[in-house]
Amino acid sequence: MIGVEPVSWLTDRNIIFTIGTAVVLSFFFLNRILKLKRTLFLFDTIGLGLFTVLGMERAFDMGLSPVVAIIMGTISAVFGGVIRDLLCNSIPLIFGGTIYASNCIVGGFLYIGLLYTDLPKEAAMTATVVFIITARILAVRFKWSLPGIR
Repeated sequence: MIGVEPVSWLTDRNIIFTIGTAVVLSFFFLNRILKLKRTLFLFDTIGLGLFTVLGMERAFDMGLSPVVAIIMGTISAVFGGVIRDLLCNSIPLIFGGTIYASNCIVGGFLYIGLLYTDLPKEAAMTATVVFIITARILAVRFKWSLPGIR
């Protein structure tokens, strides 16, 4: 979306091989995988935090503004899961009722705020990822949601 070409997964055969292997293994071990709902939730939540920060960093590398970086970080974090859920014929988590993308947006503002302190960049990244993971887990645990439009 920000004009970085070529897209890395198109040029790295290891990524394609890893994806293909995961697809084949998922097909054969589907029943066992489905029993790991908590583990899959945890990995999805970790990915949400990591991809928010990595998406923002990529946007900063391209010289984009902090607000655009938050948008790019949120898109990076959320839309992989949307595609996954659509391919699995499930309702995407972003439409599931609990706070999801909002965690990325708030985490993005936190990250920008931390970058303006004397905190090392790596510590700001870690704190932001931990915040997003914690906020997501708490949102699911306590069924937090944003008010709906009526």
